[in-house]
Amino acid sequence: MLVGEVGFVGYPDAVMYSAEPGTAGRKALNHVIWGDWLKVLEINDNDVKVRCRRTTGWLKKSQIRERRILEVNFVDIGQGDGCHVVTPDDRSLIIDAGEGDNMYRFLRWRYGRFAKEFTFDSAIITHPDQDHYLGFQPLFEEKNLRFDHVYYNGIVERVATQKAQGEGPLGFVEKDAATGHRYVRPVSGLTELKAITDNPARVGRRRFPKLLKTAIDSGRVGDFGWLHAGEGSDRYVPGYTASKSLRLKILSPLPETDAAGNLRLRSFGDDGKTKNGHSVVLRLEYGDVTMFLGGDLNIPAEEYLLDHYTGLPLPPEEPKTAQEQKELDEFLEKARETFQTDVAKACHHGSADFSAILLDSLN
Repeated sequence: MLVGEVGFVGYPDAVMYSAEPGTAGRKALNHVIWGDWLKVLEINDNDVKVRCRRTTGWLKKSQIRERRILEVNFVDIGQGDGCHVVTPDDRSLIIDAGEGDNMYRFLRWRYGRFAKEFTFDSAIITHPDQDHYLGFQPLFEEKNLRFDHVYYNGIVERVATQKAQGEGPLGFVEKDAATGHRYVRPVSGLTELKAITDNPARVGRRRFPKLLKTAIDSGRVGDFGWLHAGEGSDRYVPGYTASKSLRLKILSPLPETDAAGNLRLRSFGDDGKTKNGHSVVLRLEYGDVTMFLGGDLNIPAEEYLLDHYTGLPLPPEEPKTAQEQKELDEFLEKARETFQTDVAKACHHGSADFSAILLDSLN
């Protein structure tokens, strides 16, 4: 640690004092917390003079760490979800932004009222429910904000203009006789996306394509991408792959391939359950710490994911025999290889449409 360098307050907190220990009239100035940014002004043996939270004072050298922590802010956006992440290497991501302007106002406070240009690494829209996406509207409209990436789950709500051919609000729906399931085709690239957002007949009064058009037309977004854990994906958010210290593993959407090798998303019943069930679900991994970000998953989607990641038949939630208990224990042991976590963001922000077995798998 050298004078002029940046450091961070150590765990769990510290009190800044007006002078070094033993100095007459020494008093407490400020209470600072784990991860707070500080600048080293002077070093005197085991005591360090710093500037932190607009206050100049003294801390113990042992109370300062040189490496930035991972910061995850769950913003109170009311109904819905909104998460702001700052990585140890100072990249910023937004994972959902609620429906109103709470996320915008939080970030405007955090980043100096957007007086200077600022670039977010990624905006991740887990699925097209407006209590998750509409809060991005003022952010995409803000002239001093840029986004290197905007990601979504492949489902883009639109006005169905070809209903006779099986098109619905989520796109074209197909029944596969071989599997017995219905599927929707994802919007997988910018060309396909613009074919919707640039067509007023397809946009209509739908707010999600309007939001994406705002982002595309702003010229302040680097690229747009569909996040999924299917064939052709390395199953990590780009830039946060398996070789990185901070990893964002994609667990969902989990598309299937048709006979021609094209990706498709299984219907989970009505349109609402389908778009929720294919939420972008992330497993954040940093060192030995894991965090599960569950979007708006529902029971049909959770059972689908559990079936895929375990390869085992779903056991009864409340076993009545020793054999059923054995099957449940074996199932949970396998499921926890994928889902067990230290911190879990509740799926569908606390909805009752939630599997007890997935909760046990999160452990």
